Amino acid sequence: MLQLIFSVTQLVYAIYVLENPSIALTLVPLALLNIMIDSKYIIKVPNTNIAFNVKGALVPIASTAIITLASPLNGAYDIAIVLIGLAIALSSACTILMERMIAINVAVYVSLHYLASNILFAGNPLLPAILPLSVSLGVVVGSDVFHYLHVARKSSVALVIGGAGERDAIYLSTLIIQLLETLSKLLLPYIPAKL
Repeated sequence: MLQLIFSVTQLVYAIYVLENPSIALTLVPLALLNIMIDSKYIIKVPNTNIAFNVKGALVPIASTAIITLASPLNGAYDIAIVLIGLAIALSSACTILMERMIAINVAVYVSLHYLASNILFAGNPLLPAILPLSVSLGVVVGSDVFHYLHVARKSSVALVIGGAGERDAIYLSTLIIQLLETLSKLLLPYIPAKL
């Protein structure tokens, strides 16, 4: 059920929030892959101790990369760098402070990133195109890679990015940030300018 919600959210995000049906068409194969593939499918990087879960890492990263790269960024790479740096810092902090509370970690991380991004770049039309990728990369680097380098590398444990499949923080944070941005666009016209 969660994979269906994720796939539909991706398509709605492209059509409604980004107002770009061609991005939605590009996302259809990934949406179908997401629904059909088993969450245990892992791709190992040759000659390393690193692997990627297809559903937990590659699907969200690929879909958010398509959203960002297919959008007209008009040289807004500085915004992307700030948002990705912010995401990595917040994800690292949330992982360190709430290591055993995965669901709370994801909810706090996404909420903080969403609020900070909207404070820094309020009204910037490029924010919705960059936000999902920054959240995904923030979890990959801030929670998975940094945590592995800090804790697990001392053992022979492999780094499996997105290892929890559709219950992984990468997958869930991508879903939540797109739902928040969609709800924001849906409800914003009904909020009075002066409260």
